[in-house]
Amino acid sequence: DDRRAYEHNFSAINATDIALGAQFTFHGNQFAPICSDLLSFPVSRAVTASSAVPGAFTSVIIENYAGSCDYEMPEWAVRALHEPYATAHRYRHAKNLETYMNARKFPYIHLLDGGLSDNLGIRLLINITRSESNIWNKLKEINLDGTRKLAVIVVNSRNEMDTDFTQRNYSVPIIDTVGAASAIPLDEFSFESMEVLRSNIADWQRSITAGRCQDHSDHKDPINGGESDQPPGCEAQVYLIEVSFSMLRDEVEREHLLNLPTSFRLESEDVDRLKAAARAVLGESKAFQSLLNDLR
Repeated sequence: DDRRAYEHNFSAINATDIALGAQFTFHGNQFAPICSDLLSFPVSRAVTASSAVPGAFTSVIIENYAGSCDYEMPEWAVRALHEPYATAHRYRHAKNLETYMNARKFPYIHLLDGGLSDNLGIRLLINITRSESNIWNKLKEINLDGTRKLAVIVVNSRNEMDTDFTQRNYSVPIIDTVGAASAIPLDEFSFESMEVLRSNIADWQRSITAGRCQDHSDHKDPINGGESDQPPGCEAQVYLIEVSFSMLRDEVEREHLLNLPTSFRLESEDVDRLKAAARAVLGESKAFQSLLNDLR
């Protein structure tokens, strides 16, 4: 049915709004405040925006039609705008939303590479669960309230920055300076994002379990004590599975993959080695093996 199709076919493409320095995700909630139709937006343009590396590509521009539809700011954002210190992250998210709703001052949205604001693609998960107070509310909103096991697989394909300039006693060449200036904040932000995600995992598990158990209790027959047709047991499990080149035990292979260039084209041999590396890392991942065992 439609619900089942939605559950198994949801994808999110991320870009960066360079005026706000914030993530811009191609989904309905992002297009609603600018009164634009996501379904008519070409996937090719979204992909172009998500990989538009500054300098190599120009920005992808979206026109803002805010005010031409009946969109209203959600309750969480209205509350957050009045609590800038109590909920700093939600306040910033709400301020960005408020900016989009003013098409006169913000008529065009300029988008570049999604990695500038989220090089791991996990900020969307963090942002939506913060705005909805907990992940259970979001799961119910998108008809995933039957979730018992949630697996989050984070693939970090960062490579090693070329630091050969440290062997020389003269100023760093401009090309190396630009590379370092972009790589340093991206790596730091990715590190911080992973720390936030790790700290949220336990809360997500408690949130889903509490929500499922409450709903399970609410569906009991108060007269006969009969159970609903929900699955027995309401406990949930959340698995955070991390995959990166640095986790490879094979030092030679690890160094080779860490030194592959960031490119739109790789040699077929390197593609095969990347796939093999992913299998090796997953094979030794305790979280992934725990997921597999729990699914048996």
